[in-house]
Amino acid sequence: MIQHRGGSFVLGGIDDPIMGQPNWQAVLAPHGAPHLLMAHNPDHFYEAEARGVPLTVSGHTHGGQIRFPNGPAIIRQSRFCLDEGVYAFHQSLLVVSRGLGSILLPIRWGADPEAMLIEVTAPR
Repeated sequence: MIQHRGGSFVLGGIDDPIMGQPNWQAVLAPHGAPHLLMAHNPDHFYEAEARGVPLTVSGHTHGGQIRFPNGPAIIRQSRFCLDEGVYAFHQSLLVVSRGLGSILLPIRWGADPEAMLIEVTAPR
């Protein structure tokens, strides 16, 4: 639980399903579903929504890293095609940043790097 300006929120993080060992029990304890979940891989989004997480922030995909202009990613790093941007499902949001780096090939084409600044405010 994080205290900020007289309020508080629960921040959670979950390991990557490919390179790590995701543990939803640890994410949900001791405060219940986090208000904000940091998940390297956006494919955790639908599981997070089912567990009551309202906001998930992710990366992992590099926006496809190589894309045709205005087209889809050539190589998909998300089995649900959550490559970049903002997605909504039921009452949950997912924000996927293209990030700044690359993987395997040291190039990016059609998926410019980005750093995001997200302002989260409490509901009124």
